[in-house]
Amino acid sequence: MYIWYVLAVFFILLIASNLYDIQQEKKKAERNLFKKQLLTPSGKEMFDRIRQVVPDGYIFVKVPYTDLFDNRKKNPKEKARLHFRFVGCCIDFVVCDAKLNPICLIKFDETEMEKKKLKKLTSEEVFAESGYRFIRYKSKNKPSAEQLAADIFPPKEKAADKPAADKETVVKAPDAKESAAAAK
Repeated sequence: MYIWYVLAVFFILLIASNLYDIQQEKKKAERNLFKKQLLTPSGKEMFDRIRQVVPDGYIFVKVPYTDLFDNRKKNPKEKARLHFRFVGCCIDFVVCDAKLNPICLIKFDETEMEKKKLKKLTSEEVFAESGYRFIRYKSKNKPSAEQLAADIFPPKEKAADKPAADKETVVKAPDAKESAAAAK
């Protein structure tokens, strides 16, 4: 008599495990995860231009803001608040020298999500405060290799003309309208 109960429980468990496997296969099929390209064709073009300008350096793409800052706040709540403020925002290109020291950060237009995250601050203010050299370009007006070289490696200023601040300055790339107006 007990053998019938054992067999019934065994068959119920067998059916339940098969149903669970079928359900897991459906969930896996619904995910539809596929690999994608790291850079868009426009980003690849810009990457190649940067490589022409900095052949012996390193170029990192899509680096999160949180990897670029060291938050020295002692209060854990304040530290977490600042960390989560920058989560999801990333720099398009980080150009480093041969010793992996950042030379400059290059950013195309900010997305709406990044604007909402940063709220009152702009990327220029954030990176100027942290001491990075920051260059922004409009995604529609990509710079030439010569302009990139001039922006990444600006001419050295004389000691008398140099500002007293230790931090790097923020460079904003000119728009096409501004450069056309300057040419006239």
